[in-house]
Amino acid sequence: MSALARILCLLSLALTLLGPAAPVLAQPATPSSPVVATPVAGSAVIRREDVTPNFPQGLTFSLDVAAQRPITRVDLLYRATVEETLSLSQPTITPGTEVSLSQDVDLETAGVPPGIGLLYHWRIYEADGAITETPEKPVAWTDTRFHWTTLQGQDVTVFAYNNDPAFNQSILDRAEQTIATLAERFGARPKRPIRIWVYNSQSDFSGALAPNSEPWIAGAAFPWYGLILAILPDGNSSEVARIVPHEMSHQVLFAATENPFGGTPAWLDEGFAVYNQEGGKSQYPAIVKLALAQNKLPSIRALNGQFPYDTQQALIAYAESLSIVTFILDRWGQDGVAKLIAAFREGTTPDAATKQALGVDLDQLNTQWRAWVAQQPASGGGLTGPFGDGGDVWADTGVPPGAFGMGVAALLAIVAGVAAARRNRRGQF
Repeated sequence: MSALARILCLLSLALTLLGPAAPVLAQPATPSSPVVATPVAGSAVIRREDVTPNFPQGLTFSLDVAAQRPITRVDLLYRATVEETLSLSQPTITPGTEVSLSQDVDLETAGVPPGIGLLYHWRIYEADGAITETPEKPVAWTDTRFHWTTLQGQDVTVFAYNNDPAFNQSILDRAEQTIATLAERFGARPKRPIRIWVYNSQSDFSGALAPNSEPWIAGAAFPWYGLILAILPDGNSSEVARIVPHEMSHQVLFAATENPFGGTPAWLDEGFAVYNQEGGKSQYPAIVKLALAQNKLPSIRALNGQFPYDTQQALIAYAESLSIVTFILDRWGQDGVAKLIAAFREGTTPDAATKQALGVDLDQLNTQWRAWVAQQPASGGGLTGPFGDGGDVWADTGVPPGAFGMGVAALLAIVAGVAAARRNRRGQF
């Protein structure tokens, strides 16, 4: 047989073998439907449920439920109102057609701040696989040591127990004014209503602090929740002018840069907030100048993340952050800050953001800023910000400049901001 004949025979055989399959391949494939078990409707009936606050530890959830078939498992699911992710707590039960249970949820260890709303529901499993899932219900997680009054504005609600409506109105007015001013300048407003919980003293506030908080913390802010806990002693208008613009700045910057990839560096978040506050910053240039002269001034890169735990180092970090933001405004103007905010809104890194907005990377910015600091007087000139300065906090407290001990830190510490990690609290002097 010739080579050509062998080829023709093989081709004929191949076509014969493939022939029956051709029409099938030409037809659209019919996907096989997965077998999905139809869930069995549960028979559980809630006879009683309660939530009891146990501040500061957490909440105790109680449930009394009955079903036609034995109940084998009960899940408690809960979340903050602004979140989608559920937390699970699974009580230990004795299976049966009637189940009564009480389940403690530790919110203190979990770092859930007081002053927010939670949503919870139950999921009840029966022996044959039937499931009953109850609708979500709201529950408040608050500091129950005090009787709180409420004053609500357009974007802000003030909670206080000081029985001073006029003072609380001044807090609300300052908060709303700050939001309007920063929204006009940077085109951003907080995306969520803001709650300010006003404590009258350090001793009152200490009971609301998370475990192992920094020793210099006297407040906390959580922009992800739109939450601020602040020490604003009754009648102290200077503290209102200092703290409220600072905290509103955190809220606005968070709204302006929120993205799924990352947050702003601490030096920008805190420097922007300190710049916008009124008062309590006129000694910061001297702190920065002294730290530079003593070769104790951290690099900008070192302040991208959490500030130091040590009180003295934290004070330097806040003074430095203000200095960095002031330098950017001096060199690139308000447009430079706006471009920097826009760059961080894209979820970029600090190096890429400064390069995109300012034309320099972080190391180059650090070099230029240090040279600028060396040329500056050690006074507070140029640090008033859009809301003014309003006096020297050192003079207000009667503490001489240079005295940076724990007592001064406690007097200077105010509420802080959350950065990239949503719940990451920062202290602020």
